[in-house]
Amino acid sequence: MTQADVQTLRGSSAAWDAFVEASPVGSHLQLTAWATVKRSNGWRAVRVVADGGSGPIGAVVLFHKLGPGPFAMGYAPRGPIATTWDHASLAAFTAALRRTARRLRLTHVTVDPGLEDAAAGALLRAAGWKHSDPVQPPRSLLIDLTPTEAQLWSDLRSTTRRWVNRARRDGCTVEEGTDADFDAFYAIMVETAQRGGFIQRTSQTYREVLHTFGPGGHASLLLGRLPDGTLAAAKMLLRAGGRVTQPYSGMTEAGAESRANYLLEWETIRRSRLAGDALYDMWGMSTPGIAYFKSGFGGREVAYIGAYDLVTLPFLRDGIVHVRRAWVTLARRRHGLGPVPDPMAPTSQLALSSPDGKPMLSAKPELPAKPELPAKPELPAKPELPAKPELPAKPELPAKPELSPKPVPIAKREPTADREPTAKREPTADREPTAALDRGRAKAAMPAPEATVVAAADRADA
Repeated sequence: MTQADVQTLRGSSAAWDAFVEASPVGSHLQLTAWATVKRSNGWRAVRVVADGGSGPIGAVVLFHKLGPGPFAMGYAPRGPIATTWDHASLAAFTAALRRTARRLRLTHVTVDPGLEDAAAGALLRAAGWKHSDPVQPPRSLLIDLTPTEAQLWSDLRSTTRRWVNRARRDGCTVEEGTDADFDAFYAIMVETAQRGGFIQRTSQTYREVLHTFGPGGHASLLLGRLPDGTLAAAKMLLRAGGRVTQPYSGMTEAGAESRANYLLEWETIRRSRLAGDALYDMWGMSTPGIAYFKSGFGGREVAYIGAYDLVTLPFLRDGIVHVRRAWVTLARRRHGLGPVPDPMAPTSQLALSSPDGKPMLSAKPELPAKPELPAKPELPAKPELPAKPELPAKPELPAKPELSPKPVPIAKREPTADREPTAKREPTADREPTAALDRGRAKAAMPAPEATVVAAADRADA
């Protein structure tokens, strides 16, 4: 790019906006419309552009006077935007910015580029930049909108799909908002800020953002309603090139209970894809509840390199940093809020809570699936043992011949010399019966028992 082209980027808002929107890390915060919005709050803008030989690199630098004195502080949100992020480009930009800072009497200039590579932070430190407190969300969730709608739907957590379907089934709806819905939108922003623990912007700021970005199609309202038409969730979407961002979103208590916020988020993804957007930036994960809610819609969590200061007046810069920290603390106490949540805490370490920061009561968080254990290796089949050899059949023994019974000789009793053979007794007529016969006769001759009793009774009567 020639020097004339660099001069064009410095002087032409249209050329600069086209350069930002063509960048893969271009942000709505670097568009001319954002500098216009900040003008009402006392911020002025200057465009710093350089070229180190690898293409232009530059940023819209906002600066604000520090009280009645001559000094001011500078800030380039999500800048610089570079054609190539290398040492030569960064050195050229740093030199140009130092000259501008001295001319405008800036104590320091803060940048927080939308870069993830830690090497970019190393280049900044090597060029003399000092790490600083974050201004924009240092973590976000990016959803690639180029896949099909079915693929995007499958990326949702199972419980998230269930809540989207429940809200749709119960009659919740999503629609584009108009100026007539702005007051209701702002009321939701205030309620959400009070629950989430952060300070909301003024109504005028939100209105200026919508009206300034709106004419070019860079801003829109998207609203989620209950079945009876009550507004329950809302968000403002800002676009830069193919990136759509939701810097402002919230819901009511009824929106949380009805899950209208889940339906609104899914419709944002679906409608942005249909509108031709390539990337959806969910913009920050500032509380545990918000982080858990957003991670249910898939996407990729990113951690940016953070904020860096180019210091020109160290003493004043350090004093401003301390004053700013104290002011934030006092402002949060005045609004009844606690300490600033740690924005760099990884999602896995955040307490599970609902999108409004309250503990989940109606649904248990989905636990990670248990890792599948490797299948047990199949044991080799036991080898078949060889069949036992059949023993040869025992030879049949020859049947024993049947022995004829031996005749048992009966010994005849020989009469002895001193014993006479017993003479066979012949019955005689005058011989008495045997003893057994005698006993039977004697028993028959005995009187009957009844007769004996009667006889005894007769004797007693006598």
